[in-house]
Amino acid sequence: QPVVPVLVFACKRAHYLEKTLKTLFERMPHNSEPTRERFEIWVSQDGTNAEVHDLVKNHYPQVRYLQHVDPSPLKKDHPGDAESYYLIARHYQWAMSQVFAQEPDAKHLIVLEEDIEVAMDFFEYMEAGAALMRKDPTLWTVTAWNDNGLASFSHDPKRLYRSDFFAGLGWIMTRSLWGELQPKWPRGYWDDWMRLPAQRQGRACIRPEISRTTTFGKEGSSQGQFFDSHLSKMVLNTEAVAFSREDLSYLLKENYDPAFLKAVAEAPVAQGGQPEGGKLEYGNHPEFKHVTEKLGLMTDEKAGVPRTAYLGVVTVHRSLAGPPLYIVPRGGKEMYEQKPRA
Repeated sequence: QPVVPVLVFACKRAHYLEKTLKTLFERMPHNSEPTRERFEIWVSQDGTNAEVHDLVKNHYPQVRYLQHVDPSPLKKDHPGDAESYYLIARHYQWAMSQVFAQEPDAKHLIVLEEDIEVAMDFFEYMEAGAALMRKDPTLWTVTAWNDNGLASFSHDPKRLYRSDFFAGLGWIMTRSLWGELQPKWPRGYWDDWMRLPAQRQGRACIRPEISRTTTFGKEGSSQGQFFDSHLSKMVLNTEAVAFSREDLSYLLKENYDPAFLKAVAEAPVAQGGQPEGGKLEYGNHPEFKHVTEKLGLMTDEKAGVPRTAYLGVVTVHRSLAGPPLYIVPRGGKEMYEQKPRA
């Protein structure tokens, strides 16, 4: 059976890690078919926190454990940068290199953190997503997270999308992508770095309408940033979908793009302040922010890409059977490289 390492990054929040590991083992399938993936949980701890070490060693002997201790001084790109983001980036580079070296047959790994709960069909979703990636070189990862996954926009557990925005919070790193990124891995802020055009190179990811992960980590490096206002309100999928038995060929670029662009072009201009469906246009980032703020969607962008956008378009559904609502760049042209700001 192909082995897929599930790499959980940890530091010093043992109470969080315990919850994460508990739900992982509860929801991890034990596939006996030779063609199905076999998942293997790894924990990589940054530092020497005794509670984290003892939790893994004493209560989870089946976990593959790594410990990263690097006392060398950090080199920051800017003096005012937060040290924690440099420590995290260094840990990520070391741990992913370790796992791929120790599991030479692994074609990809799944990245998690110590404050993430996975949905009941998380593994099924990731396995089907990995199979899709093998068929479509324009996909570079699969993410379990929807940045706009509030209850009011989370209705269909089967609905998946292509997205140009790298979201993280439960995602796939392939061995081939790691071979590409590892030599130039950044000193800090690795996630924003991955979103830059030089790394993304026009590639997309798969994301769900209803998130297959949720985070409960209010305490951490971001110091609760976005947690109370947004992250804590995300919903986790509760209806299992057998994605391995679903036809996901509609997500292949050759199939997805023509159908998606046709649907956007034919959608009527939305009416009213809270439209059910249709399309709302924006010409620059301040206009995008104005539109999305009224709807309760994420308003920011990274490297010019709005969260969840594909070809410049953010798509949401306000009901299960209702029409999609598209937030569309005026003229149909994506503006990612322009990074429009006020």
